[in-house]
Amino acid sequence: MSSELERRTAIIVALRCGRAPKEIIDFFKFPKATVYSIAKSFKESEDIEEGFLTPERKTPDRSQGQNVNKEVYLDVMQTVVKNG
Repeated sequence: MSSELERRTAIIVALRCGRAPKEIIDFFKFPKATVYSIAKSFKESEDIEEGFLTPERKTPDRSQGQNVNKEVYLDVMQTVVKNG
């Protein structure tokens, strides 16, 4: 394995174990930029897996449906009254 791959693997394993990037930097003596870059990518991939980046479902606008129903109701009532 290349040293870059070993470094990346060690960082990801530490992140999965709940270690903070600062702890990883202090323990392994890895460059800050490397650890924070990998931590950011790891966090983004976790968010995608958990569905945080999927759009929320739209809820129907019920106010329009009620207005249409009221209009239909009034039309029906007027027709009933006229034809009585």
